[in-house]
Amino acid sequence: MQSTSFSCAFTVLVLVITAFFSSASAAPTGWYVGGGVGWLTHVSGNVGNTTLANNAPGMQAYPDLLINTQINDTVATNVQAGYQFSAPYRWLSAYRVGISYENTTQSRVSGNIDQMSDPSPAAKTETFGFNVNNQVFLVTGEGDFFNWRNLSTFLHLGLGASDNSAGSFSTSSQQDLLYYPSHSNVAFAYEVGPGVAYQIIPHLNVDLTALYQDFGSATLGNGYRQNILVTTPLNGISANYQSVEVRADVNYLF
Repeated sequence: MQSTSFSCAFTVLVLVITAFFSSASAAPTGWYVGGGVGWLTHVSGNVGNTTLANNAPGMQAYPDLLINTQINDTVATNVQAGYQFSAPYRWLSAYRVGISYENTTQSRVSGNIDQMSDPSPAAKTETFGFNVNNQVFLVTGEGDFFNWRNLSTFLHLGLGASDNSAGSFSTSSQQDLLYYPSHSNVAFAYEVGPGVAYQIIPHLNVDLTALYQDFGSATLGNGYRQNILVTTPLNGISANYQSVEVRADVNYLF
C-alpha cells in the first residue's frame, strides 16, 4: 500500500513540475546505452491451485486452500539501448525507442496450506514456499515532456515478454510428502510509469523512475501428495502478481 502511495505521489510530482516548466529547445539525437538497479515491491496478486490434499481410501477428498500468501520484495538489474529523436515541441522535447533486459533476483512466495475442511485430527495448517525469478525482454518508448536547465521529466512504457521460473518448493508437513517440480514459462509483460532525469555532464544522465509492472505468472509443474495410504496427483501452483519498481539508471547518449 505504501509503495502504491509513493508511485501516485511521484506521478503527481512529475505532472506538477511539467505544468510549471516547458521548453521548445531541440534535444540532441543519437544512440544511447544504459543500465541500472531497482527495488521491486509486490503490491497485488494471487497464488493458488485447485488440488486435492487427501484422497485416502474410504475418506472424502478435501481441498487444499492456499492462504495468507505473500511475495518478498526483491532487487532487479537492467540494461537498455536505443535511439533518441529530437521533437522540438513545447509539450514534447524528445522521445526514445529502444530495447531493455531486466533480471530480478529470486523472491520467495510463501503462505499456508489450510485443510480446515478435513475433520480428521491429522489435518492441520502447513506452511509452504517456493522461489520465483523473472527475465524480462521489452521494447520500450519514452517521451520527454519538458527540459529545464539540466532537469527533464519523462513517461516510460515497455511491452514484451517475461521468462518466469519457479522452483525450490518446500513445506512444513511432517506426515505427508508434498512435491512440486521446478517449471518455467513465458508470459506477456509490460511496465509503465513517470521518471525524472538529471544531466550530470553533456550526454550523461541519471534517471529515477517509478514503474508499475506486470510480468505475468510463474508456475510450478504438476506434483503429488504422498502419505502411507495413497499418492494423490496435484495440479501445478501458479503465482500471478504485480509490482512497483523504483529504478535508478545511468544513460549515455552518443
